[in-house]
Amino acid sequence: MGTSSEIEARTLEHAALLHGDMDAFLSYLIPFVRAGTENREPAVVAVGANHLAALRDAVGAGAPGVTWADTRKWHPNSSTRLRAFHEYVTERVADGATRIRLIGEPEWYEARPDLIREWTRYESVLNMVLATFPVSVVCTYDTSRLDPAIVANARRTHPVVSDGEEAPSPDFLDPAELLRTWNPEPTHPPGVGPKPRPPRGPCPRPDCSCGKRP
Repeated sequence: MGTSSEIEARTLEHAALLHGDMDAFLSYLIPFVRAGTENREPAVVAVGANHLAALRDAVGAGAPGVTWADTRKWHPNSSTRLRAFHEYVTERVADGATRIRLIGEPEWYEARPDLIREWTRYESVLNMVLATFPVSVVCTYDTSRLDPAIVANARRTHPVVSDGEEAPSPDFLDPAELLRTWNPEPTHPPGVGPKPRPPRGPCPRPDCSCGKRP
């Protein structure tokens, strides 16, 4: 066991920022990014172009240790985004970083329910993939344009939610539980099932010592 500060340093923090306008977005993330630069914590910011430009202008394009990326261009697929974040974190830890900051906005394709499902799964799986790393993750959700169902799932996939006030999410589901609700155990259709075992009768072998004589 390490000290309490060591335990805190290697604990994943994963929050959803539910914001309805640019002011709410910036008021949360400007201090978040600046705190990282002051503490020499490397960061990736991957959000939509307008929000990216506003945050970069406020913090400074040359902020040390910060990588700026348009979410539509930087790994816009959930599986490659997950891999990219994991590789970034492992590389920074190997370089000696004591904490890393990630800001990400999923690329929601609202006409594609299958892709919405994959991005929601990604948000949940992040809790497992980065669980042992010293990472602070903020995922941004623009509530002014997103389907309420997407926002509701953000509360299920993030242990912490900020929607004006930051607090633990009472709707959070452990990733294994969420995946289990989405992928229930298969059931056999009517009339189809595992073959029953035949009843065990007397042993037909006269020389057998099992005791089950015919």
